[in-house]
Amino acid sequence: MLFSDEAVANAINLKFEPVWVSVRDVPTVTIDFGNGHKIMRTLHGNVATHVLTADGTIVDILPGLYHSQEYLAQLDQLWWVHRYMREARNPMVFLADYHGKQVNSIKTTGKPMEVRPYA
Repeated sequence: MLFSDEAVANAINLKFEPVWVSVRDVPTVTIDFGNGHKIMRTLHGNVATHVLTADGTIVDILPGLYHSQEYLAQLDQLWWVHRYMREARNPMVFLADYHGKQVNSIKTTGKPMEVRPYA
């Protein structure tokens, strides 16, 4: 349901080049009620949103499913990281520094640091 949310779809289409990749078949389960009555349903697959540069460098990954507002907030953060990375003298050093600071922030405060636009 997340990706069919109009606000999420609009944000993705506005700031990113969306691509859907299925890496395996979706798991299914069959429940046999007896007397020839069966129901077959798909299970939720694992979802991960990868934010990449145009050359395929992974900026970050959002694993799992989110509520719409939290997902939008996370995407916004990664959009800014991507923008600042492009502006950096050495994008790979910037990216490594960003991830190191994120790990440190999570270890010390229990929360990731917030990436904001330049003032």
